Amino acid sequence: MTQEINIAILGARGVGKTSLLTAIYEQFPDTIGKTNLQLTPDLESSALLQENLGKLKSLLDDFEAKGGIENTEKERSFIFDLGKKGAKPSVRLKFTDFPGGYLNSQATANNHKFVNDLLQKTSVVLITIDTPALMERDSKWHEATNRPQQVADLFARVYTDIKSPKLVIFVPVRCESYLKDAKSANILINNVKEKYARLLNLFSSAPLLPWVVSVVTPVQTVGNVVFSTVKEIEGQPHFYFHKTSHWIVQDREIKNIKFTNERLEKQKQETDKKIQETDKKIEELYYSTKAKK
Repeated sequence: MTQEINIAILGARGVGKTSLLTAIYEQFPDTIGKTNLQLTPDLESSALLQENLGKLKSLLDDFEAKGGIENTEKERSFIFDLGKKGAKPSVRLKFTDFPGGYLNSQATANNHKFVNDLLQKTSVVLITIDTPALMERDSKWHEATNRPQQVADLFARVYTDIKSPKLVIFVPVRCESYLKDAKSANILINNVKEKYARLLNLFSSAPLLPWVVSVVTPVQTVGNVVFSTVKEIEGQPHFYFHKTSHWIVQDREIKNIKFTNERLEKQKQETDKKIQETDKKIEELYYSTKAKK
């Protein structure tokens, strides 16, 4: 029997929840897919994510992020079957996405109930974080964009008397500019810990500690997108991104391959020379020994 794992994607309007799913859809074959596992979406999910992937890859070189690919207007689920290649899937992953507007002040009582019920029944929650809003200008737009206090309030209300394991994954998206090296990555992780301290403290409380595990997993955006600049217009942030050119990456890869081949050829020549010198010494030793006899 296939085990089903329910996963909720939590995040305010425009942080990139659907883009996160699209990144998972694209990157799985290049990561875990290299093993004997495969992640197969159902037909509807595959069609939607392929359309989103095409939109992401066709973005202009410079663009403004306005709610990811497009704003989610209704609740929808994305189904993935996980299992060994050529075998019947053993696990079904059901990702549930919902409009970020369900978290704003105009949300209805039914919207609030949907989110509460979703978090209660799901085993895994992905908290999508708009990374530039978190990191730029001393986190000036973090509260308004990512709503960390509201997210903490939501978990405080829902995670009471739980008796089943929960995994909460903090997922910074659009984060390429902040993962250049180990130092910058640590700064990002520490910012997440600092700005979500109230929620992390809740998870560390005695009643929840045995049941809740939380991790931080940055996800790079599809299409090699890096943050460029932010402009404040009428008090609102406008985040601009730059799409790195694929030919530059390919050119670097070609140069790396060429450099590697040249280095290997040089090593081969040095090895051949050493072998020839060794053969010569063995030959000299043989004739020297023969002459003494």
